[in-house]
Amino acid sequence: MPESTVLLARQAILNRQGHIEAYSILYPDNKHSDIESSNSLLHSLITDLDLDIVTNNTKAFIDISIDVLLKPPAFSLDNYVLFFKAPSPFPDSLIEHISLMHEDGYKLGLINAKPDSVPLEIMPFISYIKFNLKEMGIRNTIKLLEDPFYKDACLLASQINLSQHNDAAQQIPKISLFSGNFHTAKEDVHGKKAHLYKALVIEFLAKINESNSNIFELASIIEKDATLAYKVIKLTKRAPSYQNFQVSSVQRALEVIGLRDVMKWFSMAIFNSIDGKPDCLCQMALTRAIFCQQLAKTLYPNEPHAFIVGLFSYLPSFFGEPIEKLLNDIPLNDNLVQALSKFKGPLGNTLKVVQQYERGQWDDLPLQALSKVNLDKARMRDMYIESIKQAKELQYI
Repeated sequence: MPESTVLLARQAILNRQGHIEAYSILYPDNKHSDIESSNSLLHSLITDLDLDIVTNNTKAFIDISIDVLLKPPAFSLDNYVLFFKAPSPFPDSLIEHISLMHEDGYKLGLINAKPDSVPLEIMPFISYIKFNLKEMGIRNTIKLLEDPFYKDACLLASQINLSQHNDAAQQIPKISLFSGNFHTAKEDVHGKKAHLYKALVIEFLAKINESNSNIFELASIIEKDATLAYKVIKLTKRAPSYQNFQVSSVQRALEVIGLRDVMKWFSMAIFNSIDGKPDCLCQMALTRAIFCQQLAKTLYPNEPHAFIVGLFSYLPSFFGEPIEKLLNDIPLNDNLVQALSKFKGPLGNTLKVVQQYERGQWDDLPLQALSKVNLDKARMRDMYIESIKQAKELQYI
């Protein structure tokens, strides 16, 4: 395994409208490495990969150490913002260095910056300030932002892991960007559509599990909602695998797809039809589903349901209920239930590894065990990036 291989994952950064403004790039930070090694890792991350694929041509926000800030890698500067924590005390030489970086075109951001620890002289060179709400706390952040020190920088609230914390952060007018796992957490869903789709999922799964289920009956369930029917037809007509087929009805779409893949297509159409969710959520669900599918092909070639496990792990985010309650209501086989609720079995293990990777929990990844089936860092990273590419293609079909 080449030592220069850098694992990476991404986390969406949303604006107040719920649209993706940028991606925070997560990568292993080896605190024991020297400056040359750290710089080499960051250089590899930025130059050896097509980060535009990972960020969908938006900005990439990357946390760096002061050591790397003092000797930054040269790279195309347009879409990168480098974030750092201000040292204490703040040396005069660093003020001059930051000024020169600004002249060279670097975009810089501060992490958890406070007026009493950052010299005002550098603020004209700072584009963003990121607050880790998990460390700072909502109340402390609100009080802190009353200071005019923050008036010119774009403010980002990060590590928002509960929807109520996001609601609180949204009430702070000066904060314009938000990141964390709040958009994947369970929250109350208002309106009839989500509940209708949940009922259709239950009915569809019950029917497909019957030994005598047929295409006509499955199509009639989908046709109960016009939006869902349209999505299924559209997905089928525009997917590369099925473009040579004439598809003008739900029944014809299901005939083209075939019973083996019908649950996959139905689930994607459901997730694409639910309104009122951040625009990144469906892409995140699809990315996880494809990543699970690719990983399972290597780990457990005889497991055909990895895609569904990955996709259905997002059910709480779309339907606003705990996974345990959803699994009680939705008729899935026991292997899928155990995987989704307890990470048990081959599918559960696959889902666990994928979630560890997505969250940047690098120390928890069973890399030694994975290497025994020829899954090294490079292959894991390539699978992840390929999953992002395929999810983007599927989402916009």
